[in-house]
Amino acid sequence: MRRCRELAGLIGLMGCLLASKSAAQIGPPAARWQQAVRYEIAVSLDPDAHRITGRETLVYTNGSPDTLREVWFHLYPNAYRSDRTPFARQLLQGGRTAFARSPESERGGIDLDSVVVGGRPVPFGPDGWAFKRDNSAPEIDLSDEMRLPLPEPLMPGDSVRFEFAFRVKIPHLFSRLGRDRRHYEISQWYPKIVVYDGTGWHPNSYLDQGEF
Repeated sequence: MRRCRELAGLIGLMGCLLASKSAAQIGPPAARWQQAVRYEIAVSLDPDAHRITGRETLVYTNGSPDTLREVWFHLYPNAYRSDRTPFARQLLQGGRTAFARSPESERGGIDLDSVVVGGRPVPFGPDGWAFKRDNSAPEIDLSDEMRLPLPEPLMPGDSVRFEFAFRVKIPHLFSRLGRDRRHYEISQWYPKIVVYDGTGWHPNSYLDQGEF
């Protein structure tokens, strides 16, 4: 019994030493932060026009240590606007030509009717905001990503409210967002803020084989 108690004590001592060494190696936890976002969306579907009409309010809280002077939004339905988007090009690379050969009536997109930031209407369109552009490949349509300069810098810990009025033309069912007569598959259909982390914004275009 004595040998058992001694052995148990030795095991316990080794465990304490290992735990102390592990704690010393790990050190204090690194500072962590995360952005926060809250969406409220009111939306209706017109099955005759194959159109979604919506209003969206989005409250974005800057949990990062950075001062943000612009934000990025995904406008993913615009992936279906032309045959020059990354989505369309990926379909062709996979040998799927239906979208490239489709008429305008079967394609889709999202239109913004108004943009309000912090209670203040802001100009948008070619002079008010800019799409993501890749200067090395200007022939690619990247209108599914939107850069929106902020009227005032968003300081760490502060929040800003965005309001959008928008319309989505639902495309034929080529991928995850689409329609086939009165059958609808609705995904990635509203203005969605882009992820911001320690390396910056990630305006990744919508793709057929996953945009995440």
